[in-house]
Amino acid sequence: MTSDTFSFKMGSFQFTTIADGVSKRDFQSVADLFPDAPRPSFLKALKEEHANQQPLDWSMNCLFVQTRDHNILVDTGIGPREEGKSGQLMDRLKGISELSSVDTVIITHCHGDHIGGLVNAEGKLTFPNADYLMQDSEWEHWMGEEGVVEKANQEYAHTLRSKLHPIQERTDFFKGKKELLPGIWSVPAPGHTPGHIGLLFESEGQTLLDLSDTLHTRVQFTHPDWSPRFDTDGKKAAQTRREMLTIAAEEHHLTLFYHLAHPGLGTIQQKGEGFKWQPREGEH
Repeated sequence: MTSDTFSFKMGSFQFTTIADGVSKRDFQSVADLFPDAPRPSFLKALKEEHANQQPLDWSMNCLFVQTRDHNILVDTGIGPREEGKSGQLMDRLKGISELSSVDTVIITHCHGDHIGGLVNAEGKLTFPNADYLMQDSEWEHWMGEEGVVEKANQEYAHTLRSKLHPIQERTDFFKGKKELLPGIWSVPAPGHTPGHIGLLFESEGQTLLDLSDTLHTRVQFTHPDWSPRFDTDGKKAAQTRREMLTIAAEEHHLTLFYHLAHPGLGTIQQKGEGFKWQPREGEH
């Protein structure tokens, strides 16, 4: 295990969070992502939450899950890009398991930092033996007749098609809350994108709630109504965020977020009108 991977066991499930990449952001650049939040209040909250220590780690935390019967990857990171900017997931995953052993890929939503690794630099499937799972409303939002792909500029439309067309015939599209595999449930979490999901893992009485991009920075624990500019529907995202954080706190789930400092794991408590985050070992 390195600082870029964090492994732990929960019941019969083996989990590894893998940092596909980590960028450094100062307080001003984080505040720029939240144009609708009062800037002085946002900066003050950042300083309090992070003891005025910057820059912050902005991670991309993919999740690899090994069960008795399956090797499952949740999201595929940013994938191959220009030199120096490609994601690190594949190299780090190879230290744990062969890419060919991944039999299931679950896509929480179709932003580029989650689907970029679906294909390699040659346009071939990175995980050739995998089946894919995605909520149907997410596919429709991006790839449907009225979807983003039909309205986007030519370059972006080409990128979407190059990532998503190769998996279309191998994807099981589902609706709402569903047991996708034994002990693994989809949790609808709309707002960030229309079909964005979380995942609830349950094994031998223990739980992990992967909330993906429901939240992006720790300031949103104390101010869950603040939404970043890349939430498709900021109002809906804020409503979902509060609902999901309440569930995580009341049901005492270990919780994972995609963009918090690696490994992105912790527990949540209600505190006043907001919440308090207690990171698990490895995060800062």
